[in-house]
Amino acid sequence: MENTGITIEKYYGSFKSLQGVLAAGFCIIPLASNWLLSGRIFPPLGNETILAQGFTVLLGVAVTFLVFLMRDAAVIRIRRRIVNLFFVAVVCFCAYIAAHYRFVRIVEIPSASAEATVSVGYQRSAFSDAAFPGATDSDVLISRGFTEDEINRIWTAKSIWLARLSLISSFLGCMLSLVGVASLGVLLHARGE
Repeated sequence: MENTGITIEKYYGSFKSLQGVLAAGFCIIPLASNWLLSGRIFPPLGNETILAQGFTVLLGVAVTFLVFLMRDAAVIRIRRRIVNLFFVAVVCFCAYIAAHYRFVRIVEIPSASAEATVSVGYQRSAFSDAAFPGATDSDVLISRGFTEDEINRIWTAKSIWLARLSLISSFLGCMLSLVGVASLGVLLHARGE
């Protein structure tokens, strides 16, 4: 370990760089996704979506601080971490796309010329199996509605919980890894390397 003498002020001051803009952008994506492509970037998590978005932003900021703690690490270690975190981001992104494809449904609302994006479970409830044999997820949602109460009637609680857990964990893995990559870039910039 080398002593670089980087202070927290100098580190966060270095966020006025391309790497810092990227890190901040990755941190803001969860909140910005409410206005841009709602439910398609940050996963729809039912009643917990807003809470999860806020906590995700806090986790992103925490990652920037954890990177600051590496201020005295050797350059080669920092570069290895950048490569490793990038690989983790790619794997988590692929997992997120797969989970999004499997568990997120977009329901058209023709009367309002709008659409709603919801997440569903992987196992239908006994009620749903009896009432809608052979129907697609979208058909059931259009018939019953897409409120949280209806989603909880159509799919089992465990399957909804696990589906949403897979969505948020894969999203967090990708986003936080990218924040880490950009923040490590900021750290190298602050060190002049």
